[in-house]
Amino acid sequence: MAGLKTGVVSTSDSLDNSPQDMELMLSEGAVVKEMEAAAVAWVCKQLQIPFVALKGVTDLVDGEETTREEFESNLTAAAQALEEKLVIVLELLQQQPLSRWAKKL
Repeated sequence: MAGLKTGVVSTSDSLDNSPQDMELMLSEGAVVKEMEAAAVAWVCKQLQIPFVALKGVTDLVDGEETTREEFESNLTAAAQALEEKLVIVLELLQQQPLSRWAKKL
């Protein structure tokens, strides 16, 4: 619908990736690690409130560059892509309830 990828998201409190982090991500089928939305998503689930997070990926866990270098070099492009997709997602939200389309993205 919006041309977005979906998948299992893991969370952490660190930009670094330890061997244990990677093992857990692989065992759960995670495709992205994020640090900001997990707590909000958990609260929404407990309260049975629909939740969607739109994230831009700035660095790859297994990339050759250091985390900081990769983050800094990709931040502008990720922010621009996020801005473009946000407009599309907001238009979708106006058309139907979140519960009907969240899994279709």
